[in-house]
Amino acid sequence: MKNVTPSKIPPTTSAAGAPEPIIDAAIGREFSYGLLEAVSPIHGPALRDALGQLMAAELIHSRGAPPEATYIFKHALVQDTAYASLLRGRRQHIHAEIARALEDRFVDQIDSAPAVVARHYTEAGLAEPAARNWLAAAELALSRSAHAEAHPYADAGLALIPRLTDGANRQSLQLAASGYPAVPGNTILACKVFVPYIR
Repeated sequence: MKNVTPSKIPPTTSAAGAPEPIIDAAIGREFSYGLLEAVSPIHGPALRDALGQLMAAELIHSRGAPPEATYIFKHALVQDTAYASLLRGRRQHIHAEIARALEDRFVDQIDSAPAVVARHYTEAGLAEPAARNWLAAAELALSRSAHAEAHPYADAGLALIPRLTDGANRQSLQLAASGYPAVPGNTILACKVFVPYIR
């Protein structure tokens, strides 16, 4: 997989016929047809044709058939190269669209993996929903006694609190997190205290 450049990756095509960088790379190395269609500017046959180009170039593999299909990048380098071809503003917009699509249409995925939604909101630069989902991910990990997993999630949520604008959400988080300094380094205890306040 040497010399993979954006110019060698077949672009998707917008409804207007203008080429666009593939956006599936922003979802992750593995992605579903349903989620891609929810955030893509193209749909139906045009989207399937674009995915067919990527499969023909052996850049992605598929399992199943649309609309139930899932796809995976053959190599992480391909995903990284495609992702790097997106300008920062466009990348943030796509991440925001992915997170909202997950919340609106893929609730079952949020319940089982709020960290996925949190990551997309973080990459989108949206601190409040990112913090809320990171803390939900920490709570979920704690409920499974996965403390090592919960630590980085809780830390990510705490780190975003200073970036929130003044308002009820920030005040609730600050109030709930006020006991955190009393237990230095115990992010897990802090997370147990303040997660209920963000729902």
